[in-house]
Amino acid sequence: MELKTWSALAFTEEEIELIFTKMEYTKIRQVCNEIEDEASGQRQIKRDVYVRWLLDTETNKWLFDKIWDLVQLSNTSLFNYSLAGPPKEIQFSHYLKNHFHDWHTDAGEGLHKKRVLNVVVQLSDPNDYSGGGLEFRQNEVVTIAPKTKGSAIIFPAQLEHQVPPL
Repeated sequence: MELKTWSALAFTEEEIELIFTKMEYTKIRQVCNEIEDEASGQRQIKRDVYVRWLLDTETNKWLFDKIWDLVQLSNTSLFNYSLAGPPKEIQFSHYLKNHFHDWHTDAGEGLHKKRVLNVVVQLSDPNDYSGGGLEFRQNEVVTIAPKTKGSAIIFPAQLEHQVPPL
C-alpha cells in the first residue's frame, strides 16, 4: 500500500499567533501513558506531552472552519473517505524537552472509533527545537513529515505515526 499524506503551507504567522493568544481552550494537563511490554513484562511510557482541547466556540469558529476546509480538500484530492462532518473538538499538543509520543495509530475502538483523518499543524519554527517532528512508519519504512511552520499535514488515522523525543 502506498503511503498517502497530504500537506500544504496553510497557516500564516498571524493565524498562528491567534492560535496561541486568542483561542479558547480547556485547562492544560500532562498526559503520560504507560503500557506493559509483552516481551519484557516491563512498564513502558508511550506518551509524555501536555494536552488541551480547543472548544467549539464562536471565537474558535474560524479555526474549525479552516481545518474542515483543509480536510475536505485533502479528502477530495487524495483519500476519498466518507466523512461524518466537521470536527467537534481539536486537540492541541504541546511538547517540551524530552516529551514524545511513541508509535501508534489513531484508529480503532473507543474514542478513536470514528476518527478517519488526522490533521497536524506545525505551529513552531523548526529552528527553535531539535528532535520532535512527525514521523510515519509503513512497512518498516520511516518518512518524516514537513516541519515548515504553518504547514498542515493530513493523513489516515490508521497510519502508524510518532513524535520522537524533543
